Amino acid sequence: MRLAKRTPMMEQYETIKQTCEDALLFFRLGDFYELFYEDAKIASSILDLTLTGRGSGDQRMPMCGVPYHAADNYISRLVAKGFKVAICEQVEDPKETKGLVRREIIRLITPGTAHEFVRQDTYRPLIATFVELTEGIVEGAIADALTGNVWIKQGDYLALTNWFERMQVSEVVADDKLYATCAKHLKEYSVRANIAYSQVPAHEDADHSFESYSASQLLVTYLEHTSKRSLDHMKLPEAMGKDRFMELTASTIRHLEVIRPATEGRKDATLFDTLNFTSNAMGRRYLREMLEHPLYDLSIITQRLDMIEHLVKNPLLQGELQNGLKEMYDLTRIVSRISFGQVSPRDLWYLAQSLQVVAVLKKNIQATDSVSEIFAGIIQHLHECQELAQMIGSILSEEVLDNNKNGAIIKQGANTTIDELRAIVQGGRAHILSIEQAERVRTGIKSLKVGYNRVFGYYIEVTSANAHLVPDDYERKQTLTSAERYVTKELREREYEIVLANEKLAELELALIDEIVDVARAQLRQIQETADALGQLDALVGLAKAAISYHYTRPIVDHSCNMKIEGGRHPVVERHAVDGFIENDVLLSNDKRQIALITGPNMGGKSTYMRQTALIVIMAQIGSFVPAAFAQIGIVDKLFTRIGASDDVSAGLSTFMVEMTESAEILHEATDHSLLIFDEIGRGTATYDGMSIAEAIVEYVHDRIGARSLFATHYHELTELPRRLPRVFNLSVAVKEDDHQIVFLHRVVERFADRSYGIQVAQKAGLPESVTARARTILTELERGVQEIASTTQQMEFAFPDMQDVKQALYKEYLNEVMDLQLDEFTPKQALIYLYELQERIRKGIDHGIDPRTR
Repeated sequence: MRLAKRTPMMEQYETIKQTCEDALLFFRLGDFYELFYEDAKIASSILDLTLTGRGSGDQRMPMCGVPYHAADNYISRLVAKGFKVAICEQVEDPKETKGLVRREIIRLITPGTAHEFVRQDTYRPLIATFVELTEGIVEGAIADALTGNVWIKQGDYLALTNWFERMQVSEVVADDKLYATCAKHLKEYSVRANIAYSQVPAHEDADHSFESYSASQLLVTYLEHTSKRSLDHMKLPEAMGKDRFMELTASTIRHLEVIRPATEGRKDATLFDTLNFTSNAMGRRYLREMLEHPLYDLSIITQRLDMIEHLVKNPLLQGELQNGLKEMYDLTRIVSRISFGQVSPRDLWYLAQSLQVVAVLKKNIQATDSVSEIFAGIIQHLHECQELAQMIGSILSEEVLDNNKNGAIIKQGANTTIDELRAIVQGGRAHILSIEQAERVRTGIKSLKVGYNRVFGYYIEVTSANAHLVPDDYERKQTLTSAERYVTKELREREYEIVLANEKLAELELALIDEIVDVARAQLRQIQETADALGQLDALVGLAKAAISYHYTRPIVDHSCNMKIEGGRHPVVERHAVDGFIENDVLLSNDKRQIALITGPNMGGKSTYMRQTALIVIMAQIGSFVPAAFAQIGIVDKLFTRIGASDDVSAGLSTFMVEMTESAEILHEATDHSLLIFDEIGRGTATYDGMSIAEAIVEYVHDRIGARSLFATHYHELTELPRRLPRVFNLSVAVKEDDHQIVFLHRVVERFADRSYGIQVAQKAGLPESVTARARTILTELERGVQEIASTTQQMEFAFPDMQDVKQALYKEYLNEVMDLQLDEFTPKQALIYLYELQERIRKGIDHGIDPRTR
């Protein structure tokens, strides 16, 4: 409800609010940002603020506020909840304005653009969109407002939304006027992924053709719309072509716990955590990008391996570089702040310090010709920007680091006028202190004191008890409960000198800072290139440190379709293994050993074996050393995993449907250069359905795709496949059994497992002994029943050697009946009763030659 009678200020508020209806408006009033109406209700609830109001009765207007100097914390909490925040500032000096101060929205902060509010290096806000090229084919783009990176990719709508999911974008952007079809798909995806959806203001004069307004341009336009300025740090789009990067699905990244743990709160549970020996934020971001985008370009993989190998063999250089990188500040963030107009004197000081370290790092790398040659690609992008660093050092004082903000920003001697004004201010303040002592002597009031506040300026305070001693030349300025405040002509004159000098001082200091910023902005691309090169160097130095710490080896990566890993280890699991990690070998090839069928009990190590293989491949293709005694990796174009199963309730998908959807994606997208990981395909449905699907998938991968595959299963019937599929072979995890107890050896051997050891695993899990004992009894009875059926079949063949029709009829009838059973719906007791009945019916059939279903 709006107030019936609105003040000019509230009319101004409502006019501005109409321009950002989907955002919470932070409206600047003095030292506070105020929120009104529904915005106030939402903010007060989320931020635990007191909800107050203006007016009275039914027309009372809800409102709440936060101090402007502490607003960042409140804004970050709102954005984390998915809200957008519009910052409305006073854009005129109230002292120079008559009437209402003009206000404007200076920034729109959204979940995808709130980079300055996020400090986690493994998460960053991203925005995304796509535009249609031809019917059904679209170009997608993802932009990072912090780094300035823009990635583009072409495909259909499904492929691009999968890409958005893998990159974990925080917000999708659409231009409804130009691309209504795309906007519909984007809006549907935003609802499904539970992320923000925003519209960029349509360009009235924009052409509808792709050439004039691409997906990347749309994102840059949106960033400029939200920041209210032109952005200099945004880079040219980088095409995510298949010839440059391995393709990973969102489910693969999730299943393998590459960046984030499957269970929130687990520490050191990801590949990123394991390899993160970086020294600064730039390196951590670069490492994440490496893991999200493993390479398919063999030349770049080789370059990275060469650099890491040199650092491993030269630990002294590795240590020197790491020490230098630890002294680096986050140049990427400083570049973005310069571009967004948010850079502070402290940021500039950090920039100068970092540029000085760049010179040292560059010198260390260039110390020997061999190192200089290997790291040539990085060296050429390390710009020292010496003149800028010297300019900052000659102008800024180290006191910019003073957290109390009381220090002088400009160095003494940097500017003569500033020095003179500073002397006036300091002299004026000293004179005012002398006034206090002089007035005490003149008036005889020993408790008299000179004070200052922002509202009344300088004043002389006298207690009420001494009011009768106040001289006639004192002018009353303010009355307090127990004191009076006065001003004198001399005090007013000194205050005027100080205020005037302070104003001029602030103007000159700001002008000098602006000069530095202008020079920095002119060299923004060089600073940005330096930041990117430092991030790459830090990530590679960190990977060398990881290789030394974990005893990794250099892999051979080539264009073959072979995979040979000797003594392979899971890089994450081995860090937490109390009794050491059991190494295992992998040998795959497209021509002879294409598909490994892996059987064995749960908890035996099948999943670990498959996951470690996939992680070793990812590590090799980011150019890292790997946890193995030896590794040859025929380069993988696409890595797919179908591991685990879970319901997607929000999308109305069952466990089995999720499993089949992901399997379908693999079978449609995989090539003969891909690596496929399947874990327990078909377990989400009835036994025979699941086994049939699993067998059909193995056949399809073998006959049509030709991809190297690891296929774990509990369907022991599949172990017969190598007899008719020549490139399929059996593996199993070794188990030692003793008196109903099993010991997992975690060793993968070349044979198939004939048992699942389910009861023993249940016993290890802590099921009551009475339950596991009863389970063994039931299992024995069920197995005996199966044996008796087999024996009965043999009896039938012996008893009716000349009655082929009866024999075939009996066999067909009981076999069909068993095959039609829904075993998942049987209790153990019902299954046992059924077996007894079936035995009796088969005996009657043998004795009387009748239909075995007849009772």
